[in-house]
Amino acid sequence: MNAIGVSCPEFGKTPFPEALENISKEFRHWEIFSELDHYAPLVSLEHASLIRDSDLTFSVHTGIADINVASNNERLREAAVANIVAEMKAANDLDLDTVTVHPGIINLAVKGVRERSIAQAKISMKEIEHYSVEYGLYACIENMPNFPVMLGIQADELKEIIDGTDLSVCFDIGHAALLAQDVRSAINSLSGLLAVTHLHDNNGVRDLHALPFSIIPNWGRASCVDWDGFIQGMRDIAYDGTLNFETAGIMLGLPEELREGALNYTASAGKYLKEKIEYKGED
Repeated sequence: MNAIGVSCPEFGKTPFPEALENISKEFRHWEIFSELDHYAPLVSLEHASLIRDSDLTFSVHTGIADINVASNNERLREAAVANIVAEMKAANDLDLDTVTVHPGIINLAVKGVRERSIAQAKISMKEIEHYSVEYGLYACIENMPNFPVMLGIQADELKEIIDGTDLSVCFDIGHAALLAQDVRSAINSLSGLLAVTHLHDNNGVRDLHALPFSIIPNWGRASCVDWDGFIQGMRDIAYDGTLNFETAGIMLGLPEELREGALNYTASAGKYLKEKIEYKGED
């Protein structure tokens, strides 16, 4: 059964109890983004009772600011992994079972060393896998947008980075759209690995994290995000995990009076996708 959830680093500026109250109005899952006041070890220390008493389910998106598990500087790579491990322990302390992790970026100072950065990322993946077993977690590595500095842009490269581990994958459809990927094929290639989704819209050029179905590049042209391919791919692999929307950041740019309506719309889009994915008849 697909729960409908939300995730956003911007929530980290809002007091945790207030954010939880607002999210609970429309969603059944919150992927807590471990940034600022929502840093997972801090949440575990200060808000464990709120999480345990809530009707929502929860997971953790490990922090991304200042974190690079593919760093060519070994001390910095180790520090990045140590921070992620602390977030994983916090997730375990909160009785959660899933964390999402970014696969890192290339060296920004020296050209032509992508393979060396991938090699560093693979070392980190092995270490993250070790602690995922220790803490009983699904650690899901996310595909990244089409920016040259990013690792794990293509499904094949992401699979290379986690090869030799039992790590899972977070599939971000907005990131895939920036590559004009065949979404259905990409999802099928990740069958058995895909455990988390990130859903949002864009114009095929920028990683906008816009509301679902909200962007049509030109009048009369289909969306850059292949929602039909997403639905078919999810059916193909019988995905029954969370449909998690990473759109809340753009909502925070709306007038405050309109934000609740935008959250309601996003939750409605989630219900629409859930029904389409679970539909067993002929299209």
